[in-house]
Amino acid sequence: MTPKVLAVIPARAGNDKIPYLNIKPLNGIPLLAYTIRAARECDFIHRIFVSTDDSRIRAISQSYGASVPVLRPRELSQTNRSLDDVVRHALEVAESMDRVAYDVVVLLPCSTPFRTARHIEDAWEKFREDRLDALFSVTEEDGFLWTEEGGVPRPLHDVEYRNLPRIERERRRPIYLENGAIYIYTRKNADRRQRYAGRLGMHLLPRQAAVSVHSLNDFWMAEQMLQGPRIMFKTDGSAQMGMGHVVSSLRIADEIKRRSSAIMRFLITQADTPAAAEIQSRGYDLAVCPEKDGSAVMDEIIKFSPNVVVNDLPILDEDYLAQLKAFNVFTVNVVDSLDDIPMDLTDTLTDVIVSYLKSNVDPPVPCYSGPSFAALGREFAERAGGRTRGFRKNVRQLLITFGGSDPNGLTLKAVEAAAELGAAVDVKIVLGPAFAHEQGLESLLGRISRPFEILRQMKDMGATMSGADVAVCGGGLTLHELACFGIPAVVISQNDREAQRVQKFMELGTIEYLGNESDVSVEDIRSALRRLAADSSRRKKMSRNGRLLYDGRGVERIVDIILRSEQAAAAVA
Repeated sequence: MTPKVLAVIPARAGNDKIPYLNIKPLNGIPLLAYTIRAARECDFIHRIFVSTDDSRIRAISQSYGASVPVLRPRELSQTNRSLDDVVRHALEVAESMDRVAYDVVVLLPCSTPFRTARHIEDAWEKFREDRLDALFSVTEEDGFLWTEEGGVPRPLHDVEYRNLPRIERERRRPIYLENGAIYIYTRKNADRRQRYAGRLGMHLLPRQAAVSVHSLNDFWMAEQMLQGPRIMFKTDGSAQMGMGHVVSSLRIADEIKRRSSAIMRFLITQADTPAAAEIQSRGYDLAVCPEKDGSAVMDEIIKFSPNVVVNDLPILDEDYLAQLKAFNVFTVNVVDSLDDIPMDLTDTLTDVIVSYLKSNVDPPVPCYSGPSFAALGREFAERAGGRTRGFRKNVRQLLITFGGSDPNGLTLKAVEAAAELGAAVDVKIVLGPAFAHEQGLESLLGRISRPFEILRQMKDMGATMSGADVAVCGGGLTLHELACFGIPAVVISQNDREAQRVQKFMELGTIEYLGNESDVSVEDIRSALRRLAADSSRRKKMSRNGRLLYDGRGVERIVDIILRSEQAAAAVA
């Protein structure tokens, strides 16, 4: 049974030193709003309750999506009243309003603007997995802490301070500081006004995430921190090239946005393309440079002054990498396979490589490779390891998907091959934003009697994929997505580069490969579909092979690498 969770955000009007501290604009946004936004992005929270004694704070809280059904009673707003009393009052009001009993309280003080949804979700996961009664967030304290007893200094760290050498930090037992950013505890604890009772756990936060704002000096420091790292994505996509690299870059950027205050910009070669439209529709800053103008590309990069450049491109050009290195720009290079980057130059021209496919090559720079680093969307992590239903012996749904553009019109071949499937099989056709064969498809469907479902502007590709029994697709990012859900695929490569990558998936046992697009006929596709439909044991094995390889968390791992790289770049600078 899913527990009902109430998030409580205390927000008094303030004290005599800084009135209305909680709504003072921080980088143009009220301090309180950072906490409300983070809570709203947590799916496990059922209601966000701001407890305030002030109508102005109430209005601002409501404008950012929080619930403020009543003002806090004056007696609960005194400095000598415990937050536990405030939480009890919030519970009583919320339960009276919702006619439901809440099981868990998440207490989120509003003075911690850098604590994100990801930090709260991770704390919740620990609370659930460890079956805790209470959890509070901490940061590790690596200094040497002291107290004073009767006027005599006494150490709190693991060392007798008289006549003994001080223990090095690496050998000391960790000391943790309660940072006041996150508290999670059961309803039972809330009723008893005991935040620390029962089975107790700590959740470690990075220091920046735990920074609290309590003074004007804190505000100044927070303003500087909110400038964040500067990350540039060099990527591209078009009807000819495909959209896979743009899709993966956007997934990585979305995760960075969830976890940090990074300033990001995308750099592509053409303005009037589906790639440009997709990037801008997601709210990201975009710069455009002609493909052959290397100096203009470097001018844009230098003008933005990034801490890190993330290259997510079909091929990494030697001259471009050399220019980045000449300007001392730290690079994270995301590639489909290590064949996409010149190995003889990696030690001098690259800093970090992320490859979706394993390789026997061992580059001389940090390299993270394999299916666990595939840039799949969040919906894949949520559904990974299984599907929305069990394996079906009979094929009931076929998915035709050739990525964002399908430059060679392979969708039409697949549709013609699927025309003779039995009426019991639903056929879904996914068309990407750069699909350029609308007229041909419309004409073909007009000659076919059986129904097809056409899907465009997919917001949750995972939901569509998870219902399929078999797919027909190309050799791009879609292969990783299908394998993650354990969906056997009939694959046709669009070009020689895709053909090389597809060989890896054949070795993994997740696909049936028919060859390059110019060598594959409609009858070849039809025959392959018949073979797979008739052999349920083979499909089941292919499905298992894929699901064992992927957990859907590749984007999270890539972002970990990028943010660590940003810190490394800053340290070098």
